[in-house]
Amino acid sequence: MSHNVVASGVQFTDLTVLASAVAALVKREGVEATFEYNADSKVQMRGYYRSEPVDAVIKLPGERYDVGFQKQADGSFVPYFESNFRPRGFAASHTAKPIEGAQMAKATMHNNVAANLGKLVQEYTLQFQERNARRLGLTCRRVANTTNGQIALEIQ
Repeated sequence: MSHNVVASGVQFTDLTVLASAVAALVKREGVEATFEYNADSKVQMRGYYRSEPVDAVIKLPGERYDVGFQKQADGSFVPYFESNFRPRGFAASHTAKPIEGAQMAKATMHNNVAANLGKLVQEYTLQFQERNARRLGLTCRRVANTTNGQIALEIQ
């Protein structure tokens, strides 16, 4: 029996940007995690009772489970993980304070996974847009709203 959940409604299209977003969150949150991807073969994700092949994975050494990513027919990657995943480090941000994750509200998973998947989506989106702006010769500046955690991206 599988306990894995695919986070529908959340997708990533560029694994280089995803790896960079993971690294930024690791640095900011001060926890241990690594991003693994092999273009030629699957990588292993720790799941319920066994490892499972996925297209990319965030390895969380201090946790029982990892967060995998499955490639879709359109070339995007969606998060895939154990439904019993109650992380202490990367996803819990050491405070275990849930943050509302609108896209994840319908998923059957623990709130701190949804919250931190939201942080990953936010960091990925910011880095993706910053990269595209730089390609066009524009400059970017992040402006954080400390009240609600939103980050505006000013592009000039």
